[in-house]
Amino acid sequence: MASTDDRLSSLLSLRFYYLATDVVVVNHANSKAFIWISNGINTFYKMTIDRKTRSGIVRLKAGSTWNITVAANGKQINLTNISILSPSLILSITQIPQTNQIDLNYFRPFQFPSILRPSSTNTSSTTQLNKVVGANYKSILNIAQLIIYSNSMTYSGYAKSSNCYQCSYQNIATDVDNITVLMDTNYPVKIRLLESGSKTIYCQQEIHFLEGIRYLMLVDIQEHNHTNCTLIPLLKDRLATLDQGLTLFASVIAINYIAWFLLLAMVSDSEILDDNVIAITRNFRRQANVGDSGNRVRSLDLFRGLCAILMAFGDSGGGNYRILKHSAWNGLTIIDLVFPGFIFVMGFSFSMSLYKRLYIMQTSKLSLMAAIIRRSFYLFLLGLAINGPCQISRWRIPGVLQRISITFLIISSLAVWLSTKTRPVIQENLLACKILWKMWLAMLLIIGFHSYVTFAVGVPDCPAGYLGPGGISDDGKYYNCTGGVAGFIDRFIFGGNHLYPRPTCKLLYQTFQPFDPEGFLGSLTSIFLCFLGFQMGILHYVFYNKLKMMRICVIIGLSLVFLGYLLHISDYIPVNKNLWSLSFVLISGGIAYLLQTILFWAVDYKNILVKRRLEVIG
Repeated sequence: MASTDDRLSSLLSLRFYYLATDVVVVNHANSKAFIWISNGINTFYKMTIDRKTRSGIVRLKAGSTWNITVAANGKQINLTNISILSPSLILSITQIPQTNQIDLNYFRPFQFPSILRPSSTNTSSTTQLNKVVGANYKSILNIAQLIIYSNSMTYSGYAKSSNCYQCSYQNIATDVDNITVLMDTNYPVKIRLLESGSKTIYCQQEIHFLEGIRYLMLVDIQEHNHTNCTLIPLLKDRLATLDQGLTLFASVIAINYIAWFLLLAMVSDSEILDDNVIAITRNFRRQANVGDSGNRVRSLDLFRGLCAILMAFGDSGGGNYRILKHSAWNGLTIIDLVFPGFIFVMGFSFSMSLYKRLYIMQTSKLSLMAAIIRRSFYLFLLGLAINGPCQISRWRIPGVLQRISITFLIISSLAVWLSTKTRPVIQENLLACKILWKMWLAMLLIIGFHSYVTFAVGVPDCPAGYLGPGGISDDGKYYNCTGGVAGFIDRFIFGGNHLYPRPTCKLLYQTFQPFDPEGFLGSLTSIFLCFLGFQMGILHYVFYNKLKMMRICVIIGLSLVFLGYLLHISDYIPVNKNLWSLSFVLISGGIAYLLQTILFWAVDYKNILVKRRLEVIG
């Protein structure tokens, strides 16, 4: 037997992912099988596999040479000097037909590959797919490896992601007995195995794989020709990347807060600080008085700061976490709410700026319009410069700042044009605010025009009202119709070479059409979202009673979310950030109302959040 030191050394080495090999033993014989694994001197493992369990797993130190002995049906067979260099090894015990003899075979699946650097290793019984089933963005994370193995039959395999909207099953293997595929771990994947040459379903499962784990699916025919598919995780105790990322994130936040409070304590207790530092510290801690309309709304700065932090996470890859990535097509993530948050804050901020400039500073409407046009023009030019002309022929014209400039121009111009010349009186009555009534009429016209074009106008390769991503969605019937009429308008106005070339739907739906999420038609609904923010800013001046104002904002926010959710679940207008669908704008606007109300209550009304770090960012 192995010594204690040898066992300890072996166990310690197994805790590292690349130093461990999982040996999966599958018993296809008609009797109990006994397995011994040794290094030629000491026996490290003994295993017994009966007809019910059918399989077992043992973990060995990779890079070593092992001897394997199997006994079944009174017979014994040996495999000597097996050098195990791969993370997985499948050992198959079979019984030779019409005899009592057993046979022992093994094969090494190729090492867990990277989607960016696919493994070139290939065996006669293993086919490699150079793509990740169900993935909607390229990453070396969020991947699991699935080995589908059968000793007694051939099959054809099909799979589809539950995240793929109205997609059919995609072929992953044809007439094979072993296949290794990469699976996305963000969403459950549906797997279907069919008998080769027929449509008989061997098995069908929906599996939510865990990141970084290799799985084995055993396909076996049991009594009465019943097919059984057993899923075995081969690396069950590996620390998930998500857990590591969350631990690191929590550590960074904790260190930040500890350092912050230590710094404040040092500043407060120091006796050698000059008057300027003391003045800066006092000014930093000073709180705003929300009763005075001339002061900033601190909660709005906090809202903007939160959006900026999330934007930084999203633009830097978001750690490849699903919630910090944009939806492939339909759906909603935290990052999907960042851009709408900025649009909402812009509308809110302009309402305060308009009130100050028009009624306090007595600025003329003509001067305001000139400033609005100038700012919009500069924002649009800055957006074009950021898109960058690597090649003039492929210079992307739409963009985030371009969308902001157009939205700002329309809402600001309408607000200035429809504003009264005299300062409005606080009346505690939303219905008495004439500017909102006028702007609501304009917004209804804009939304009506957007809905008409979206649902009534047919374009080549697209039926009227199509809101899908094209590609393999809807069984590929509208392959060249990415984005429906919205995509067609952008390709017609700007040309395909001047649009965003890598839409979020490209990988999952296998599309090739360029599609820009900041296109022309979506600008109409973003104008409506900006107006919702403008309306909330107006409420701050209409209502002197802030509690009443907050109650109304909560009612508006819940109503917007409920209406958007109804449109989404009806499947008539799904929530879609790429299209800036009406349901998406309603839900994001409602969430913005609720979040801003909570922040206003905590920061401006109750003065609970006294620290101002995110306000500085905002």
